[in-house]
Amino acid sequence: MRALILLPLAALLACPGTKTKQKVPNGGDEETGTTSPDDTGQEEPPAFVFLSDSFSDGHPIPVKHACTAHGGDNISPQLHWENAPEASSFSIIMDDEVSPCGSGDSACRHWALFNIPADTDTLPEDFDSTSEGGVVEGLNYASSASYAGPCPPNAHVYKISLYVLSDSMPVIEPGVAYTRSQFEAEFAAEILAQDTIEGTFDPND
Repeated sequence: MRALILLPLAALLACPGTKTKQKVPNGGDEETGTTSPDDTGQEEPPAFVFLSDSFSDGHPIPVKHACTAHGGDNISPQLHWENAPEASSFSIIMDDEVSPCGSGDSACRHWALFNIPADTDTLPEDFDSTSEGGVVEGLNYASSASYAGPCPPNAHVYKISLYVLSDSMPVIEPGVAYTRSQFEAEFAAEILAQDTIEGTFDPND
């Protein structure tokens, strides 16, 4: 389900498109996006969250985002994020680790976006990477630089990670191919924070 890594901000579990409760140091509960005093009387910063209006974290991905072979339109989902640390750019990678795909570096690549400008906080449904200067798409499992929607033989889980990157992050050139684990290993020093949402797809539903 959701996996959040935030340095130096606190970890948060949150469902996309909804406000959730998080524990704060004084023992109370606060809604995501609000602030409250800590034990020193200082306000805590709002939590960094990664969301989708297209599906909720851990829930089915709508058919329109799947491949045409399964009756979909093969269009990318809407994504947005809130309260990210100050960044020089963002990257997004979607992959699948369910067999016959491998895990980690051997996952099936479905979508990757690099060099997303620092002032971006939303990607619309069916995002056109040419609409944002400098953004490039990585190669998917079919070696095409484009979105490849879910197209599994049975129920699979798709993880989409957002990476908040420092000013030491190099510009990614077109034609690269990264799974989430490969990107995290190569650019560990440049990743300030990251958050992951996941969606399921079963062609038999």
